[in-house]
Amino acid sequence: MRELQTRDTGKKATCSLPRPTAQPKIEVSAKRDKEFFLKVVEAQLTFVTGPDGKATSVILHQGGRHQEAKRVP
Repeated sequence: MRELQTRDTGKKATCSLPRPTAQPKIEVSAKRDKEFFLKVVEAQLTFVTGPDGKATSVILHQGGRHQEAKRVP
């Protein structure tokens, strides 16, 4: 199972995926409240939230594809 880990430090947000090699975390920038873009590749992330405002999933938009990943409790 692959997991997307996010971290918001208040100044910038980073995302990382477990990888077989030690690659650095990817910095993302806010486009809108729940939309972010990656600086190293042509891709965007959209966070889907529930009624409580917490993220329930994230959608990766890249190369015309849209892949959704559900939040793991």
